[in-house]
Amino acid sequence: MFDETPDLAAGEAMAVASDRLPTLLRLARGLCAAGVLAWLFVAGLAGFAVASPDTSFSSFVESLWPPAQARGITRATFDAAFKGVTPDPALIGIVDRQTEFVKPIWENLASALSVQRVSQGKAKAAQWADMLARMEKVFGVDRYAVLAIWGMETGYGAFIGKQNVIRVLATLAYAKYQGDFAKEELLDALDILQAGDVTPAQLRGSWAGAMGQTQFLPSSFKAFAVDFDGDGRRDIWTSVPDA
Repeated sequence: MFDETPDLAAGEAMAVASDRLPTLLRLARGLCAAGVLAWLFVAGLAGFAVASPDTSFSSFVESLWPPAQARGITRATFDAAFKGVTPDPALIGIVDRQTEFVKPIWENLASALSVQRVSQGKAKAAQWADMLARMEKVFGVDRYAVLAIWGMETGYGAFIGKQNVIRVLATLAYAKYQGDFAKEELLDALDILQAGDVTPAQLRGSWAGAMGQTQFLPSSFKAFAVDFDGDGRRDIWTSVPDA
């Protein structure tokens, strides 16, 4: 989507993006399951309903302990993750206001391909040129595809979400959203905490539980996250190379 030539005209920039479309599609299929699944969250949550009031949330949380323990989660990690966590009553209202479903697709595309976003993409391509070259060599992934995803998902890390991911996923799981889907994502989030890549306070994301600068769901983090900056942690929140 982005070109390294500073004076490239807008039309030429779009031509570059079009030439790279097959790569974008391959990457979207292979590495962007997180974004796709997050969109599926939006579509499915139209029928979201919180479990009946007589269903104890604390009992629900405790029911997660046996499967969590079976995964190797310690009681200390489990208790730290759920400390002070309650269901989020605002979740439905947030879902109802998602721009993907209240604006025509062309308005969203116009925003996605704004002059400002393309300009920012060029700047990021220059700033991280060495890292992107190494990434292409190691993974065989086109740098412009990665830049496009990074820009689309969070505006190059500017808007990564501030929601407590454990709370979001616990709310969805408590509501029995799409069967066990949210529950499995919640257990995957506990795996991430157990691995020590991030603390409960740092495990922040979107209303749907998508995390970091590339908006991975916990299952996608487990499948694809890497420690690309070599600091011993997979940090897609604050480390651009890892993201």
